[in-house]
Amino acid sequence: MDNQTKRLIDERAREKLDEVRPKMEEYDMSITDLGPFLLELFRTVYGLRVNCSYDIHACLIVYGRENAKTEIWVYYDPEKSDGDSLAEDFIQDFVNGLDARGLRPLQFQVLCKMRYGTGGDDFDSYSEPIGKAGGLDVVASLGTIPKDHPLNCGWFRSVEGNDGPMDEDLEDLYYYD
Repeated sequence: MDNQTKRLIDERAREKLDEVRPKMEEYDMSITDLGPFLLELFRTVYGLRVNCSYDIHACLIVYGRENAKTEIWVYYDPEKSDGDSLAEDFIQDFVNGLDARGLRPLQFQVLCKMRYGTGGDDFDSYSEPIGKAGGLDVVASLGTIPKDHPLNCGWFRSVEGNDGPMDEDLEDLYYYD
């Protein structure tokens, strides 16, 4: 990835954080605690987006005080991309990025949902638990989100600024799966 693409990714990540900020304020969440974590998430998602032909959706979910995760939804064409590799690389890049910045959180799980086609058999999830290391307790930071109510981090478009319509297949999968 060249320097110009990296700069675009950083710029888009900051823009996405600004987009999510009002929702965080609505839940009375601390942008100071979660801001660097979300920036790393967004950078990694855009890095994945550069290598994927389709839109991506991300959300943060808390299922109680001891369970938080991020879900990244990707709709892909298996003839053009390797979904297993994309998901594994995404998770590894995200964890590595958190480690590099001392942000690896407590009790957190990354889930990458890769889907193609229209049948139920075309669905795969890959998750990586992030163990107790580092100083950021994401669950506590997200604790003000109502149970089972995600912090919707929104749709991720190409860093090149693809202005086309959202991928309807992915929207259907995310909202109705």
